[in-house]
Amino acid sequence: MPSVNDLFGRLLEFQYRGIGFPVVEFTTELRQDLVIHKFIDRDGAHVEATGRAPLQITARIPFLNGIEKGPNENWQRPLYPFGWKNFFAACADRTSGELQHPELGSLQVKCEMAHTRWSGSVRGGVFVDCSWIETDDTQVALTEALTGPSPIGYMALSAAELDNQLATLNPALVPQPYKPPFSFGSIFASIRSTLDQYTILQKQFAGRLDNALYQVTAIEDSLNLAINANALNWPTTSR
Repeated sequence: MPSVNDLFGRLLEFQYRGIGFPVVEFTTELRQDLVIHKFIDRDGAHVEATGRAPLQITARIPFLNGIEKGPNENWQRPLYPFGWKNFFAACADRTSGELQHPELGSLQVKCEMAHTRWSGSVRGGVFVDCSWIETDDTQVALTEALTGPSPIGYMALSAAELDNQLATLNPALVPQPYKPPFSFGSIFASIRSTLDQYTILQKQFAGRLDNALYQVTAIEDSLNLAINANALNWPTTSR
């Protein structure tokens, strides 16, 4: 049977926002959101589960120089002040970040508190007591995606502008004039048509996208030969 030290040595490294650190101890609190329904003249109550509360993780971190790494730990030295300053900056970030939990793996969290204690009795660094709360940002990500510019719309606009710029090229000034087999608008329309299909079409989509990139590269190579002859070609090469 493996010893307790061997079992703990197999745990993942504790990390927050990619910054690894050792821990003296840590806790993981799981709570259920429960609603108690009481009835007249009846003992006890019906307890209704309405969901799981976010996980709360706390850790006591020794940013102390001179301690040894565990088998799976790769934190940078010196832990103090270098490691502590990087960790403090990561905790000061108000946005969500990734926490690598030694047992549970990757969690999306927000830092709730990072308490640093300087003590005259500890000369090799500082201890930090930190807590994180699990966060579900899927709704936030969806809102940002809906309010942001559409990549499909930008792709279609760029294709139309490429077609317009191709029509303005002067074949007399282009040593190797490029003649596409069909318009860029139709190329990207064919790419867009596969976006809503099942993943079985992923190779077909990749092939059409590679074809579009090939066509763009061919135009760029042709125009690079003529850039010194006519500087007015820059709008096409800049797309």
